[in-house]
Amino acid sequence: MAAQSRTLAARGGALDALRFLASAFIVLFHFGYDAPVQLAHLHEMFGRGYLATDFFLILSGFVLAQAYGGAVTGRNGPRMGLGAFMARRLARIYPAHLIILLTLVALVLAAAALGVQPAFPEHFDWAALAPNLLLIHAWGYGGDTWNIPTWSLSALAACYLAFPALWRAIARVRNPGVCIALFLAIVSVSDLIVISLLGVEAFDLPFRYGLVRTAPLFLAGLALARFCQTAALSKRASLCIGAVGVAAFAVEAATAAPDLLRIIATGAVIVGCGQAVSRPSRLVEWAGKLSFSLFITHTLAGLLWFDLIGAALLRLGGGALWAWTVWFGALAFALGLAAAFHHWVDQPIQQRLGPLVRSLGHARPQPQPA
Repeated sequence: MAAQSRTLAARGGALDALRFLASAFIVLFHFGYDAPVQLAHLHEMFGRGYLATDFFLILSGFVLAQAYGGAVTGRNGPRMGLGAFMARRLARIYPAHLIILLTLVALVLAAAALGVQPAFPEHFDWAALAPNLLLIHAWGYGGDTWNIPTWSLSALAACYLAFPALWRAIARVRNPGVCIALFLAIVSVSDLIVISLLGVEAFDLPFRYGLVRTAPLFLAGLALARFCQTAALSKRASLCIGAVGVAAFAVEAATAAPDLLRIIATGAVIVGCGQAVSRPSRLVEWAGKLSFSLFITHTLAGLLWFDLIGAALLRLGGGALWAWTVWFGALAFALGLAAAFHHWVDQPIQQRLGPLVRSLGHARPQPQPA
């Protein structure tokens, strides 16, 4: 008989802290190209911020399995259908995506009317607007346009379509060892296939292969969630697994180990932080909720700062110290814009949409045998 499922860490716990840190690192990675000295030239770690995205892709599968696994399998009552599940997921990500995308469109049009061109005009390709609006721009079209980080949301949207079927299959696995073997097989075999076909690791694929990069990591997150459910780990055991993951990160950073090691370490850290916590922090909970807004708005923040505000400030002074001061201002601006977007835009929208999409989740009772 399968072991009882463990409870996912409460809001305000370690996973929320990791969400925020990963979002902040993605911002550093992207803004690092506009620093007075590119951050990647200061330390190679800053040039590998793309791996924080892989953390989110694994975590997405892990958290969705914990949050919706019982609903889509019918364990917690009437089974939730694909339509109801997709309505909930799209209601969570699409309004923010649409608002920021249309804001970028308005800014580019306003700049064109004033005779001003963005620093990277190739990112604002009008032919790519329709795929971005439809959230399919990472399905083979190419995701390096408009709000570039949303390529991952586009790829995840495709994974959401397969989630109920995938989880019903993985939920049949009752042996935690098989779950771990499944996780390792997914990330390693997919990486080897991509290397053999395209010559790069799966975790460093171009944006047009976003779905190829995302799908195995999402599936690996499902396998980790099932491992936590079947293994019934104690808190001490979870912490030990997380510590091994942190040690693997240190080894990878100090050596020329492939990115695959960091992906496996990411899985270990997620497992270590994925158990229930006894004393959640409201500050950490706020940071975890803010992470999505920071992720979705920082392209807009960078455009406003580096093309307008920061450019004007640089003309007021000179020297390396002033240049770095202005650059650090971009980080504060991105955080402030994310907080404003979260409290005045995203959170109110979710509060309005929540009751509507939750009503769609009440599936019809399944007919019982006579």
